[in-house]
Amino acid sequence: MPLERIQTRLLDDINKTLWMAAPWRWTVGTLTAITLLSDTSDYVVAPPADFLYLMSAYIADGSNTPIHLEVVPSIPSSMIVVGIPQFISYQGTNTFRVTPRPGTLISPTKTIVCYYKKIAPVLTASNIYTAGSLIMDDEHFHVYEAGVLWAAYMYGDDQRAGTANVDGTGKWAFTGQRATFEAAVSEMKSREPLPVYDARTSRDIKEVA
Repeated sequence: MPLERIQTRLLDDINKTLWMAAPWRWTVGTLTAITLLSDTSDYVVAPPADFLYLMSAYIADGSNTPIHLEVVPSIPSSMIVVGIPQFISYQGTNTFRVTPRPGTLISPTKTIVCYYKKIAPVLTASNIYTAGSLIMDDEHFHVYEAGVLWAAYMYGDDQRAGTANVDGTGKWAFTGQRATFEAAVSEMKSREPLPVYDARTSRDIKEVA
C-alpha cells in the first residue's frame, strides 16, 4: 500500500482519536481561578491558546465544601434567577457565564476553579519524526501503534481492519484490528488515573472528553 501518500493524515487522525478517547492527564489543564462577584453572571477571562472546552468546575472558598457546577453548552444572557450558581458555560469571546446569578456575597472570597480539555497537537510532515510531537507516555505507544495499523488496513480496504456495530441499547461490538485497538484503549483507561466529577453532578467526566 502506498501509505506515504497519507501517512501524515493517518498518524494525526489516530493521535486525535486517542486524544479524545478519555480525559488523559496530558489532555487536561486548569484555567486561572475566577473570583465570584456579587450580582455578576459574566466573567471575562482569556482561556489558554490550547483551550478546547470546559470539562468541570466548582466554587471554593477554602472553608466550606466546594459547590460543583454543571458544565452546559450555553446560558442565556438575560439572567433573571438569583441564587447559588449551579451551572457554568463558556460563551466564547473570553466570556464565562454562571447561573443562577449570585446575589450579595459574604466573606470568605469565593473562586471558580475550572478544568478544561486541551486542543490536540497537530502532527505534520515536519514534526512526525520529532521526539515529543506525540504527547503521551511511551508506555502507551503500543496503543497508538494498534490504532495506526487499523487505520492503514482501512486505507487499503483490507478486511483485517474489522468492523464496528452498535445495537439499540448503545452497546458497541468490534472485530478485527479495530477490536484490538479498542481493547488496548480500554486497558489504557483502566490503568490511567482518570478524573471523575463530584457525585452530585449529573455527568461523568469520561462522557465529556
